[in-house]
Amino acid sequence: MPQSAPAHRSAGPLALVAVAALAQVYVGLPLFVGGLPVSSDLAIHFAEIAQIARSIEHGDLSLWNPMFNLGFASGYFYQALPQLAVALPYLLLGKLVPLLLLYKVSLVAPMVLLPLTAYRGLRVAGVTPWSAAVA
Repeated sequence: MPQSAPAHRSAGPLALVAVAALAQVYVGLPLFVGGLPVSSDLAIHFAEIAQIARSIEHGDLSLWNPMFNLGFASGYFYQALPQLAVALPYLLLGKLVPLLLLYKVSLVAPMVLLPLTAYRGLRVAGVTPWSAAVA
C-alpha cells in the first residue's frame, strides 16, 4: 500500500496551485465591474443565452432565434450546452440571480478551475506534486 506524503511536503505544491487559481480570479474581476463585457463576441453570446432563456420560459423548445445565425436554430452554429448551463440556473432560481451575473461567472469559472484541474490531472497521470504544480 503506497504511503501518502507528509502534509508539510504536499502543502507547497497545493499552495502554488491555490495562488494560480486566485490569480485567475484577479484576472477575471474586471468582468464583474460595469455592464456587459466589452467585446462584440461576448455580447452576442450573452444575447443568445438571453434568447434561449426566453424561449424555454415560454415553452418554445425549438430554440429558434431569428436575430442570430441567419435565423437558424440556436444550436446550429453554437454549442447549446454551455449556453444552457447559464440559462437553466437563471430560470430554475426564479430569476433571483441576474442572468448577466451568471454569464460573467461562467466566463471566469473555467479560468479559475484550470489550475486545479490541470494539477489533479497531472497527479493522476503520475507526475510529482511539484512538477504538476509548476505545470
